[in-house]
Amino acid sequence: MGKFTAEEIKEIIKEWAEEKEKQKVIIYDEKLCFKEVIPFRTKRMTSLIPDDSTIIEERCRKFTLEYWRHQYFYAFEIKSLKNQIKLQLVFNYNSISDKTKSICEEILKKAKNHPQTNITGTSYRIVCKYDVDIKQCGTKDEIMRKMDELFELMKEFEDVIYSELK
Repeated sequence: MGKFTAEEIKEIIKEWAEEKEKQKVIIYDEKLCFKEVIPFRTKRMTSLIPDDSTIIEERCRKFTLEYWRHQYFYAFEIKSLKNQIKLQLVFNYNSISDKTKSICEEILKKAKNHPQTNITGTSYRIVCKYDVDIKQCGTKDEIMRKMDELFELMKEFEDVIYSELK
């Protein structure tokens, strides 16, 4: 059995995200974390799904106190659980423009052939999920390596989507 509590695992993942942010590999802001969810974005996916500045202020007001704590239309979400870490790509369709929604829908079409795609919901669309068992992880470094493994899987997915849409 793992030696870490869910809260300790979350703190290790936040440290992983901070390090990736410093390396400019991801866009991460700890203030956007909520319960067991640690969201981040990437420059590549943001180039596909740009911020819709016409409704950012409205989205910020609407979602400040809810689960989705930012104005962006997508996020990679890390879910920190006691024995497992999940990484998934999620779209938020609340207050989305038609133009941005069509981009997200194009990504969804491309993702349907991906074996880990599980498209659910109408407001929040979970596109691609990966998870890793961390029960046997006895050190912080082992958990960090598991995060790197998950991230590499998601980057492979992102690379395919990006190459098909750019």
